[in-house]
Amino acid sequence: MRGILEELEKAHIYVAQLNESLQEQTERNKAQQKMITALMEKFEQLEKQKR
Repeated sequence: MRGILEELEKAHIYVAQLNESLQEQTERNKAQQKMITALMEKFEQLEKQKR
């Protein structure tokens, strides 16, 4: 029984680490998407100025 509890604890820690990593990646993705949107808007403005 003790072995099962130890493995469950390890699994719980691993899942928590994965969750934290996923949250960090999600935040980075959101920030990158905002930057891409801003750059696309600037690009479109420059394209309009050329015309």
